[in-house]
Amino acid sequence: KVNKFLIGKANGNDAVLDRLKDAAKRVLSLRLKLRNNNANRQVVEKTNDGANSNTLVRSLHRQAITILKDDNKILPLQTRLQEGKKVVVIIPNSISVEATEKRFHNKATVLHFSQVVTCMERRHIIDTLREADTIILTVHDYNISPQVLMHGIYKEQKELAYKIYKMQQKKDITQDILFISIENPYDLIEMPPFKSVVVGFGSGKNAITALWDILFAPKISFKSLPVELPITPEEMILNKI
Repeated sequence: KVNKFLIGKANGNDAVLDRLKDAAKRVLSLRLKLRNNNANRQVVEKTNDGANSNTLVRSLHRQAITILKDDNKILPLQTRLQEGKKVVVIIPNSISVEATEKRFHNKATVLHFSQVVTCMERRHIIDTLREADTIILTVHDYNISPQVLMHGIYKEQKELAYKIYKMQQKKDITQDILFISIENPYDLIEMPPFKSVVVGFGSGKNAITALWDILFAPKISFKSLPVELPITPEEMILNKI
């Protein structure tokens, strides 16, 4: 089914098909590891050792998380907090505010995406952004099925990202911005050219825990994406850009 889907999307372009197949192999390999882990989850839980299962899943997520660039020198986040920097974290509604606050040692202002979008024109939200030293903006593409994988992020998330970016360009805000795409690297095609960018490949509890593990770690490692972003006209059409 996957092969048939990719052939249809490549539309006769062998170069695009080869790159799609290579990317698909990597994704399917990770999914197979996770599926095998899930198949053994019941056995693990029966031995009252569910922590082992979570450890494996988090390890896989940590391997996938990609720090593309950090031109603003925002990372590691632990250093920012230790320096007493004011941090604002904007997260999708699917992520717990309380858990995020705890991970930031209750030293960051954590806002749900819907709060910011709804109140963006209100003074207190603007003031909150302006008073911060660092803004961490996360987006979440809920479209994870093959049929809608390339549809891009929600319109509201994209609009918010551009609004914050334009405010920074106009010097309405001068904060360093860390942009995090939680699940889909192709979201980067539709986003402003932020100077600090991180890409994750999951939005569950273990995936988010792994994300903060990487970003709070004392040593930051940069690496390239396991997939190539569209750069040719054929790929632009394929990904509906």
